[in-house]
Amino acid sequence: MLSSAMFLGASDYWMTRWLTPVWLLGLGVACGLVLLAAMLVLFASLSKIPFFAKAGRSGSTPHFIALAGALLLGGAAAFWLRGSFQPATGDFRTDEWALVSLAVFLLFGLLTWAIVFCSNRSFLGEVRTILFEGIGNYLLIATACIGAVGLACSFVADEPREILKSLPQLFQSGENTQTVRIPGVKPEQDENPFVPVDVVYNPSLLDRIVIQSKKNVVLSDGPSISSFIMAPVNIVANEKVEWSRRQKGEPPIPMAGGSQIHIQNREVDEAEVTFLFRTLPAVPEVSTIIFAAFTVFAFGLLFFLQQGVAPKASAIALAAAKSEVGQPLFLVLMAIGAICILFGVYLPFYTFGEDIKLLKDCGITIILVLALFQGVWSASSSVSDEIEGRTALTVLSKPVGRRSFLIGKILGVFWLILLMFIILGSFELLAIAYKPLYDAREVSQDTPLWEVCHMEMVRTVPGLAMGLFHSVTLSAFAVSFATRIPQLANFALCFSIYLVGHLTQAVVSSAEGGFAILQFVGQLIAVIVPDLEHFSMQAAIDSGNPIPLSYLAGTLIYALLYTGIAVLLGLLLFEDRDLA
Repeated sequence: MLSSAMFLGASDYWMTRWLTPVWLLGLGVACGLVLLAAMLVLFASLSKIPFFAKAGRSGSTPHFIALAGALLLGGAAAFWLRGSFQPATGDFRTDEWALVSLAVFLLFGLLTWAIVFCSNRSFLGEVRTILFEGIGNYLLIATACIGAVGLACSFVADEPREILKSLPQLFQSGENTQTVRIPGVKPEQDENPFVPVDVVYNPSLLDRIVIQSKKNVVLSDGPSISSFIMAPVNIVANEKVEWSRRQKGEPPIPMAGGSQIHIQNREVDEAEVTFLFRTLPAVPEVSTIIFAAFTVFAFGLLFFLQQGVAPKASAIALAAAKSEVGQPLFLVLMAIGAICILFGVYLPFYTFGEDIKLLKDCGITIILVLALFQGVWSASSSVSDEIEGRTALTVLSKPVGRRSFLIGKILGVFWLILLMFIILGSFELLAIAYKPLYDAREVSQDTPLWEVCHMEMVRTVPGLAMGLFHSVTLSAFAVSFATRIPQLANFALCFSIYLVGHLTQAVVSSAEGGFAILQFVGQLIAVIVPDLEHFSMQAAIDSGNPIPLSYLAGTLIYALLYTGIAVLLGLLLFEDRDLA
């Protein structure tokens, strides 16, 4: 029989340590679905306003308003994020913050365009169809299952109420600078007393402390030597005293509740002491809920926006994705991916305690290869086969332009690949969260804490995101090529791009210092062919380092750039294609 500790969330139970990260992820997905439902209610409310009711059919004014809203909200969000979410070491560089800001502007552009173009009766009349039929239904079921599994894990999670208490602290975290002035030694005094200072901080939330003074001072936790509990800290003029939770050593300020900082100025002149506090929630892992909800919300808005802005292209996309999901190939690839990922948990890699790194690398690679195969196959079957079978001519004989036809096919492949990454990515994260426990049991070590399982799981998410960008970019080129060449030739061309794209950096570096023609060819390849190594996480996995948010934002923008190039190329190839 299962122990009752399983249902009480005992932290020493192995299933609790495995499923607590799963609970955080599933709860975030469920919150994202709730936010999308709230957005639909907002759309329905705004549809009663004449401007929003006609926004989808009224010239460029709605686009201008949506752009203004994106700039306003995006700028405010970027300013807030810069002060609230700082990296572990120092500030963002200017170029890093530029990438993050562009990604934030994209999100809020998505939000404002969705509000403007989805708040009309034509969109609301199609919501039930796009959500409960075809690819929309599969996406909804997949995300709802993840949310349901996460909510079910509430019974075994490690103190879920205590974890949720840290959720409001996320919005109070960040860096806070406080400055105090301490008078100098007076002539009639041998030395200055320890002066209490009004510095406000929460010891339980402190993650980093930096103290700097323009004069030599001594910092303590009491007004006299007899009342000291902690050892006094000497701060040399113009030198920094730093402390963080990740480094060993005692903090330079009192951390007990109710304590107060006292400072003694050792010089005649007034001393100016600056405190920089960086705070994090008591349980920083609670941020997984926010990021999971944010991701579900963003993709849901994109799905709604597709229908609100381009209903014709949306109809083609949903029909193409529905047709491909119903094919046996999709189910076969999903079964192969799930079996390989789950089998990898128990497969010994003989890496001397680093099996989890190979499980991450192999799992992401398996999902990427399967998604690429499905994307290229779907591009050929839904474009080139329809052109050869005269089906495309029938579609284009209706009030559907070639641009809507091609963009709809690309969007259809995108939603299909996204569905694969949601399902197989969930298996991968579930396996990664369990792997530390399995490895510890195999070598008779202590059971890792749930925070370790969560860290490994969260560090895998950027790899899945970059794999999604990788497969979508290459699949967009496959759809463009499918307007001119048959399936076998498309596979060969996409495979060539895959190989050359991963060798671009090597080709460019090998051509340096050689003949001018070789340098020109190397640089030409680097410009024409996307550098697919940007989407690789192998170096980060091998070194055990997390992927920075700025790098992930940069890969998103890079993928959007080359996807746009693929769309333009496809439109040029398809423009004068004889369909008869």
